[in-house]
Amino acid sequence: MVKNNIEIDVKVKCMEEHKTQADIAKNVWTPASYVNKLIRRDEEVLRNL
Repeated sequence: MVKNNIEIDVKVKCMEEHKTQADIAKNVWTPASYVNKLIRRDEEVLRNL
């Protein structure tokens, strides 16, 4: 099974395009807070272990 690492994909896309998370969110019609939540997802999971 292939596991997507969306938080890394978003960070890389931001760096490649010289854009912020808010810019990326606007491009995919979603709130910036949701993009941030996706990126922080793994950090929160690790804290709860």
